[in-house]
Amino acid sequence: MTDDLASRQAWVPLWRELADSSALLDRGDEMIETYKWSERDAPPIIAVLAMGSERLVKLSYGLATDDWHGVRARGHRLADLDDECRKIMRANAPTAYVHDLISGVDADGLLADLLRLLQVYADQGRFYNLDMLRGLAVASDSPEMLWRDLRASLSQTYRHLYGVHDVRTDHGVAVIEAAHNAALRRSLYRWRELYYRAWINGACGPLAKRFSGEINPDRNRPRP
Repeated sequence: MTDDLASRQAWVPLWRELADSSALLDRGDEMIETYKWSERDAPPIIAVLAMGSERLVKLSYGLATDDWHGVRARGHRLADLDDECRKIMRANAPTAYVHDLISGVDADGLLADLLRLLQVYADQGRFYNLDMLRGLAVASDSPEMLWRDLRASLSQTYRHLYGVHDVRTDHGVAVIEAAHNAALRRSLYRWRELYYRAWINGACGPLAKRFSGEINPDRNRPRP
């Protein structure tokens, strides 16, 4: 997509997509912050984060390559497209700072699990239980199962807290869940910051650089 963008005719839909992506990711961050151990709360978090994340990676790839047909052809496989976006960032990023951010995101196992969960939901899990009722083939793991696995991995990471706080009390559970939620928020923030800094530094093209302020993760939410 060129900087003049055909007399700027597509600037309005671009801005709206950016606004939607940021609003969804901000809302997802807010929901994680207040999440309590209840699977009833998990489906809206997964849905909101999947929609926001998919928009961000598709916009980044499209602006970097101008291959909007390729964006469509990739369907809802947002984690796979994120991998492609990181390759583009590595090739185009002019600063060591962005490369350091890429390395940090690459090393974040919690983020990798979260993006995989979101891809399963977006690509084949939105109607997982309805598809089962219809007798259709479904993914081996439902989004809810992957969410439980994600929270279980956090329990292992923060298992030292179980020796300090009594999980038989509301306070003990609240402290441990707050630690889990903060870890998820940090991983999500780290990922969003990478995209923001890559856009600022021109790694995803001139138009992404021009509109980079729209995806600033600090714009409407406090840094976790």
